[in-house]
Formats: sequence, C-alpha cells, structure tokens
Amino acid sequence: MDVHYNRVMKALQTPGRKPHNYEPVNSDDELDQQPISAAEYVELERRFEERLRARGLHIRRMLDDGNCLFRSVSDRVYGDAEMHDVVRRLCLDHMEKERDHFSQYVTEDFDAYLRRKRRDRVFGNHLEIQAISEIYNRPVHVFDVRGDTEAPMNTFTAPSEGEAGAPLRLSYHGRSHYNVIVDPTVADVGDGLGLPGFHPGLADRMQVEQAQQASETSAIESQLLLSARDASDVDATQDALLQAALAASAAEAGVGLPRAVQAHAQFGDDLDSMLEFLTSD
Repeated sequence: MDVHYNRVMKALQTPGRKPHNYEPVNSDDELDQQPISAAEYVELERRFEERLRARGLHIRRMLDDGNCLFRSVSDRVYGDAEMHDVVRRLCLDHMEKERDHFSQYVTEDFDAYLRRKRRDRVFGNHLEIQAISEIYNRPVHVFDVRGDTEAPMNTFTAPSEGEAGAPLRLSYHGRSHYNVIVDPTVADVGDGLGLPGFHPGLADRMQVEQAQQASETSAIESQLLLSARDASDVDATQDALLQAALAASAAEAGVGLPRAVQAHAQFGDDLDSMLEFLTSD
C-alpha cells in the first residue's frame, strides 16, 4: 500500500490538519484531486505500471521525503538519486538568476519562495520542473498515475539553440510526489551535463577501452622486460666468453690476468685494440 497516499489523504481528511511538509499551492499539480480510497489508488498504480511495462518502461520509486522530484532528476542525470541536493541548488540558483520570468508565476514573495524551496525536504512543483528542463536542456514529460501512459500530462521544454537531450520521464502520484520512469534500453545518465563530446553510455565504453589498453600495455611491458632480461643474459654470456678469451690470449702471450682485465675495462668490446694493448710491451 502506498505510504505517501495514506499519510497525505489522512492528513487532508482530518479537519485542521495538513501534511508535515505541506506548503502553499503554486501550480495546478498541487491542487487537491478528488479523494479516492486506498484500494482504488493501489489498483490505479497497478494498471499504470502494467501499461508502462507493455512499453518496455518501469518506475523507479523515490523516497517520499519532499526531495522526490530532485531525486528523480538526479537519478537520470547523475546516476545517483542521493545527489538531489545538487539538483535542488542548481535549480533554485537558475530561478533566482531568471527571477523576472519565474517570479510572475509565484503567488507569494519571490525571495521567500526561493528560501523555502532551497530547504531540504520541501517539495518541488511545476516551476522547478521548468527550471530543471532549462538547466539540463532536457525535456521533462510528466505522466499522471491516474491518466495515460502514452501521452504525458505535462511537457516542459527549454528554449535552446542546441539539440535537446533525452527526455526525463516522471510519474506523478498526487500531492507533489514524483517517481522516475526508466527506459532500460536508453543510456541517458549524464545527458544534460554539458560535457564536450559526451554521449550517454560513453563512460562504460571508455572503461572497456581503458581496460583493453591497460591489458595491452601490460603485455607490451612484460614482453619488454623479458626481452631486456634475455638481452642482459646474452650480454653476460658474451662478457664471460670475452673474459675467457682474454684470459686464454693473455696466457698465450705471457700476460697476467690483471692486465687483461685492465684492457677490457679500457677498450670494452674492441678485441683488436685489447690484443694490441696486451702485446705492445
């Protein structure tokens, strides 16, 4: 049974009571809908989710803590619903910057409205959704759980010269509670962050490519180490053979081994110069 529904409906049906995070109405989605029973509500949600599944979509439920709108957006933009505070901050910063536009739709003092909306656990509504669409350049489609799953109840778009990102789909469950609708076939996380050359799903592909490159680099390094070791072994062998040849040549020439070592240190691999040095006296 939906906890959000039960708590809100109980509060609204009790004379003189409002939900703990009730706030003044500022858009149509906050207006009271005609009350229905809990059983009717559960059946509405069941049929709504069933129709979504037929389209290959599913609902990802957000905590009913007043941050649900911002959680839903954060889930699809940042891949983490817990970054809802970032979405809220950017949203209200944008509304404050564009106050000439947004203030005309607010029924209270606009500065007071912004201060209230910046607080944790305060619901977002239509104005915040419009601002979110603008800052992330993604259309927002809102589907009413009581309505159609094909056509959104509301669509919010941002006036932009660039190409808009993938739509953010939200399900609206009454009294300003939102969940996010996910299409598992579309990699849309990160879309709207404005990163140059970024494409949804690119991070996963980059991780695979980096792993392949790391594996190839490791193989190359291993081969180089083996080659260096082999080269070192060859050098050591050649040095030992040269030392033996010098010793034999020195013995034949009647030269002591210390003088032969001195010749090797002075002339390196130049055998002719070493022999000339050893036989010069």
